[in-house]
Amino acid sequence: QCIHVVSKRSVLFTPIPRSKGHDAAMMTSLISIKSPGEGATSGLWTRSSLLRFGLIEVPLALLLGVVLALVALGTIEERYLRPQLEALVFTDERTSAENTYYERLCDENDISAFDSEPLLLNETSSPQDAYDTFLEHGFVHFPSVLDRATAAPLRDYIVKLNSEQNPDDNFLHSPEARWVVEPDINEDPIVAQALEEIATNPLFSKSLEQIMGPDPALIELNAITSSSGAGFQPWHTDGMGEHSPLLAARSFMPTHVLLMQLQDTTPEMGSTQVCPGTHFCWDGTETLDMDDLCDQVGFSFQGPDGYWPAGDGMLMTTNTWHRGAAYESDSPVHRVMLVLTFAPRPNPRVES
Repeated sequence: QCIHVVSKRSVLFTPIPRSKGHDAAMMTSLISIKSPGEGATSGLWTRSSLLRFGLIEVPLALLLGVVLALVALGTIEERYLRPQLEALVFTDERTSAENTYYERLCDENDISAFDSEPLLLNETSSPQDAYDTFLEHGFVHFPSVLDRATAAPLRDYIVKLNSEQNPDDNFLHSPEARWVVEPDINEDPIVAQALEEIATNPLFSKSLEQIMGPDPALIELNAITSSSGAGFQPWHTDGMGEHSPLLAARSFMPTHVLLMQLQDTTPEMGSTQVCPGTHFCWDGTETLDMDDLCDQVGFSFQGPDGYWPAGDGMLMTTNTWHRGAAYESDSPVHRVMLVLTFAPRPNPRVES
């Protein structure tokens, strides 16, 4: 046998005989002998490795991950999000380049109706009747869209929301004695019930699809309440001027609004006033602006019995001129109106 020392380690080579019945050949076995103090050194190395891993390598790996994530997010923003945000900015250049309609100035010859009768539908009317009326006047009336048994508790719920509202939360043109709230479909089952009745009303649902295309989307739901003493709103459209489908039909989707009284509403209670035929008007003439024109020819909408019945709806395009009238009655009953705004679904198309 022999002993060989390498790097402070003692290595012992020992001849080991094979078992009986075999040749007397010898094989070599290598036995490693630890040097004194090596166990303590190994433990110290393990602790230092853990410290380095926890204090240096893990933070560096996290930092690298953050850098890679920021680079990926920056790429996504630059390639996908920024073009979308820029597409929402309607610059002066786009206003000129994407214009699809001239700024039509209207006078009394453009008014299509001077009372409510031409706007009214009845139980025998068809969706085609609604379509034709809407296209001509910008307004069309639908009877009994909402059942009275549903309108009453829905009205009570909205009055309750009004009492809980912060008076500063108001965006109407003339906020005095007017409140606006946004009923939540998840807060009270009466809201869901009302929406289901509206969506399944045969005449209204089929007419809306004929006007707007398949399965139009509800994009806004609110309720406007007026009380005695509310003044006249100015005549206005619900569009955004030149940033609307009136002038840029390929850049902005059309939206239509369903107004629905939740109690029988007389003109003295501030029934909505309308100016039919103005859905194609950009403004009035130099001698007769839209305010003066609609003051002369506009009127308070009412049903065949001289008032706007609870549950009846009036669909109007947002380009038509209208206003909330003054509540001139001394009645303690608030006028509560449900407002639903619809938009068409995207319709992929190929242009020649």
